[in-house]
Amino acid sequence: MLSTDSNMEIEEDTSQAPTMTADEVLLEWLKQPGNYSRYVRADGSVPPRLGGETRTDMAREVVAKLNAAGVEGHDNPVYTNAKMMKWVRRYKKAHELVCSGANEKTVKKTFPYYYQLVDCVGSDSDLPIRTKRAIQRQRRQASSSSNGHDMSIDAYLEDGSPLSSAASLSPSPVSDFLSSSSSSSAYSQGDYVPHIPIIPTSQPDSSTLCTFSERNIINGPRRLPVPSPRPSKSAVNDDSNDNTSRANSHPTSHHQCNVMMQRMMEILYQQQQYHNQQMNRLLEQNQELLNQQSRSHRIHEMQIQASLMVSVIDRLREAGLSKDQISAHLLQLNGSVDAQQQPDQQSDQQEQPDQEEQPDQ
Repeated sequence: MLSTDSNMEIEEDTSQAPTMTADEVLLEWLKQPGNYSRYVRADGSVPPRLGGETRTDMAREVVAKLNAAGVEGHDNPVYTNAKMMKWVRRYKKAHELVCSGANEKTVKKTFPYYYQLVDCVGSDSDLPIRTKRAIQRQRRQASSSSNGHDMSIDAYLEDGSPLSSAASLSPSPVSDFLSSSSSSSAYSQGDYVPHIPIIPTSQPDSSTLCTFSERNIINGPRRLPVPSPRPSKSAVNDDSNDNTSRANSHPTSHHQCNVMMQRMMEILYQQQQYHNQQMNRLLEQNQELLNQQSRSHRIHEMQIQASLMVSVIDRLREAGLSKDQISAHLLQLNGSVDAQQQPDQQSDQQEQPDQEEQPDQ
């Protein structure tokens, strides 16, 4: 800490500039002997509890070196692993270009650090990049090829089977050994002869022995499966009788189907009738509700009319009219109301004949 005259404390800048870039750190890690082959071969097939390594574990090593070099922004091992895999694939492409005779400019355009890394990698440049998907694909291909597909001896030995190592020890190829009529004439005394089961050429019995295939190359010749015996005449007759009885029972089954269909139709008809009854009941209830509403409206109108008449009588009494005069005014008022209602009734009566004449026309 540094102090000034104004008694202010200023923190010293303890951060240091990175000594190397991220690419330089990754390149130095790949240059170390064995790191490239470790990363390429780490396919995750061996679990960590059995001593296996994963590419993510190696990416953590690179992240630790990046932090030690002061490089920031590279704390995620997943991102670092993706970058390392990208570098390895670009290195493989650049190595293929070099093997095909490409110039230096093309190689550096594919992977700029190829010539800095090739001397350290050496013969490991030809190692294939093994991934979990590639391993699963190889296993599926191996399992599909072994399910019911016959193979020759040479193809089976070239496929990487346990017999290929034994066959490689023999001084002569296995095909010569199989083409020979006897094993004693093909090999001299003291030569190594692999234990491969062979069908004897003298008096072959093709009806009981099967050919070489991937299924029986280890366990030796196997006998063909015994065919199932033919059915007897009595069994055939029983089957024909069963078929005849089934054919005869068809009319009964048709009758049962017809009965079931009739029952279903009756059930549907009953449901339709019940539905119609419910609809009629709903319509009746709706009509009753409308009648009740009309009666309530009529009663309300009569109450209003009575209240109006009472108010008119009170006004006429306040005006000093006698009972005879009040009754005369009320009769006159009722007559005017009836006169207004009569034209409406006449118009309604005229409309009804018109409506009756329209269907006749």
